[in-house]
Amino acid sequence: MESSEAAQRLIETLAGELGTPIAKPLVTKVTAARHQPGAVLTLLDELAELSPKAARAAIEALPELERRAGIACLLSWLDLGVALAESSGATTLKYFKESPLILGVIDRDDT
Repeated sequence: MESSEAAQRLIETLAGELGTPIAKPLVTKVTAARHQPGAVLTLLDELAELSPKAARAAIEALPELERRAGIACLLSWLDLGVALAESSGATTLKYFKESPLILGVIDRDDT
């Protein structure tokens, strides 16, 4: 998938939960941080296959993650969420809800 096509698809995926006015700037920050939109989509798709509720929770937590911890940790944050979803849905939901705050306490490296 071409990067611009993946970016548009990521905007559409995020806009379903967050709305386009929030999704577009987030995807711009994702690409500015040199993350491939296709990689983010792949992790969100894996998460949705394991737990649609966890995928929604991750998307809903993205603005808070960006605000508190920055977008640099996005891929590892999602990857850990996928790993957690393989064993416990409840733990995954708690992770996505609470981790942006916890990560925000740690020094940001993209400020």
